Parts: sequence; structure tokens; C-alpha cells
Amino acid sequence: MKYITFILILFTCGSCVSKVDKNKVNQKFGKIVKTELGDLDSTFQKLEGQGEIIPVDLKEDYLDISPLIDSVVLIPLEATDQSLIGNIDKIICTDDRFYILDKRTSKNLFVFDHQGKFIRCIGQAGRGPGEYLEPSDFVVYPKENLIIVFDQFGRQLLYYGTDGSFKQNVRLKYILSEIIPAFQDSLLFAVSGDNRHLEEIAKHDLLLINREGKVISKMLPYEYRLNFSHEYDYQQKDSLLLYHPTFSDKIYEISPQGIRTAYQVEIPKGLPSNFQERCQGDYQNFCNLFKQKYNYFSGGFFAIENYLLLSLITKNGKPIYSIYNKQTKEITAGVPAIHGGGRPFDIAGTIAYSLSNGFTVYEDYVVGNILFTGIYAYRG
Repeated sequence: MKYITFILILFTCGSCVSKVDKNKVNQKFGKIVKTELGDLDSTFQKLEGQGEIIPVDLKEDYLDISPLIDSVVLIPLEATDQSLIGNIDKIICTDDRFYILDKRTSKNLFVFDHQGKFIRCIGQAGRGPGEYLEPSDFVVYPKENLIIVFDQFGRQLLYYGTDGSFKQNVRLKYILSEIIPAFQDSLLFAVSGDNRHLEEIAKHDLLLINREGKVISKMLPYEYRLNFSHEYDYQQKDSLLLYHPTFSDKIYEISPQGIRTAYQVEIPKGLPSNFQERCQGDYQNFCNLFKQKYNYFSGGFFAIENYLLLSLITKNGKPIYSIYNKQTKEITAGVPAIHGGGRPFDIAGTIAYSLSNGFTVYEDYVVGNILFTGIYAYRG
């Protein structure tokens, strides 16, 4: 049986949406011609099935995952005046490159090779042509030598070559929070933001858009919107996308044929089905009503050939990692050493730290990152 292989990137460190009325939002976007925005009424096909049911274990014992790990590779990143990273928000790994996003500290998209050598930055912060207010998210199409950067505050998509050359930008008339490569290179999945100025898409979690920013279809409707979310709760592999909505007990699989439930997580004393309605989309209400009272699926997950890892939070506030063996249906669960309990920082703690600070899955590798000073601070 194949085990888990981790690639850990070592580096040294060098949004909320406000509530506004429709008129103010329209002033923000200027004149909106709905016919120019695409097919706002089209809904992505929902496929039948409840998915594989996983009764998770919430044991708070020490988690030892070393028997599940095949190997760990540590890659130090070259530190130059141009490559000082403040925080790693997102990693994309291709056949020969690491693309690393620091969206708020340095406001840069860095490119390194697989030996950790710095190559270049893509774009830069500013207000001129080819510049972004903030590189909020990005996707890479290696075969096309294309990188798309999403600038949330600038409400635009910017297109660059992998050599850093700027190609064009596309202005958006709606709000997004993330972009995800779709099953066709010409399309993108987009996590929708507060779009109350466009009722047709206002209450849907995901949009399918083309590269000109036009809406192809919408999916995952909701009645009560949350004004908070976890970032990057998805994983792409080939023509499939696994996606987890905020605090949901489901992971969905999206393919060209439609969207279906891939996994349904059974959580002991999990969130009530009407929790979104009861907290009215407000994070403080969520904390008052549900935090330290219920267990919930907090968001982080990865799926490889034989394993599915789920990151959960107990009502006691402890993070639990529950690892599901797809072949044997067994579950390994517990609290990694990084979270205390008198145990030394070990491989489980190292990996838990990396998974809470931006990671990706490439082929059958899990690629995470380690902040050098953070490890030593814990040991000290």
C-alpha cells in the first residue's frame, strides 16, 4: 500500500465584506448590463447520491502518524532581497516550479524551482497597467504558460505569462473571494462573495466563469449567507474538483457531468442543520451560539490515493486530525504534538503546522511549508 509523502518548504519571514445597500454597490461597479455578464440564470447540474459516509473519530489522544508516512523532503527556499516571504497563503506545485502567494505582507507571487532557487515574482502591487492592489488568489496553466492573478480589491483578473510578462486584465462586475481551475482550461470556478446587487447569483456559493469574466452557470445555493469563511477548501485532480463549503459536513465532487456529494462526514454532536440561519451570517453570533458547544468540520482536508485527511475542531477547542483509510475504512485520529500535551514537537506536529499554513496536493505528494522561526519558537 502507498503511504503519504510530504514535501515541506522551508522559508524565512522577511477579507471581510461590509454590508451595503444595492445603490451603493451599483455605484461601486458602475453601470451594470446583465446581458453582458453571461448566463446568470443557468444552474449547474446536481447529481444524485449521498456520497461515502465517514463516521469520524474525535479522540483527543496523541496522534502518531509516522506509520502512515513514506518520506519527508525538506526544501529550503533561497532568500534574496527580492524573495523575502512574509507569509505563505497558497502554494501551487507544477512539474518544475513552486508558485507561492504572500497576499498581504509582501503582496507578491513568488516563483521558485524544485531545488528552492528563486526565479522571479509575477506582477507587483500598484495601480498601474499590469499591477494589482492585492494578489488575492491565482491559478497556473503550465501547458499554456499562463498565470491568472485575482485582485479582489481591484475587482479584476490579470493575465501573465509564466515568464512574468503582462498580457491583459479583465474587470469584474461582481464580487469573488477565490478562483479555482475548472475542468476546461478556458473556464474557472469562482467562490462567490456578497453579490446582493445581482439577485440571480446572490445566493450561490460557486460560479463557473470564462476567462472574460462572464458567468457560465452557478451552483451550491444557500439561503443564509455567512460573512466569514475558510480559504482554499478545495483540491483539484485531473478533471475533478473536491470542494468543501464553510463548516459543511459534505465534500462535493465537481466534474463536467455535474456536482455530487463525494463524502459525507458524520460528526458526533455536530453543528445543527439550521446553524447558518441561527447565526444570521455573523461570525460573532456563530462563536456565541456554537463555538465550544459543538464539534465541526473546520475546513482543511486533502485526498490522495489511499487516504483522506480531515481537520476538525471539538467543542473543547482542540484541533483533531482524522485520517480515513479508503481501502480498509479505518480511521486514525488524535491531536498532534504541536498543540501541546507535554509531548515534544515531532513529525506529526511538523505536518500539522504545515497543513495550517498553506498546502497543496501534487500528484500523490502533499506539499506544505514550515516557518523556520516558528518551529524554534515552539521548541524553546
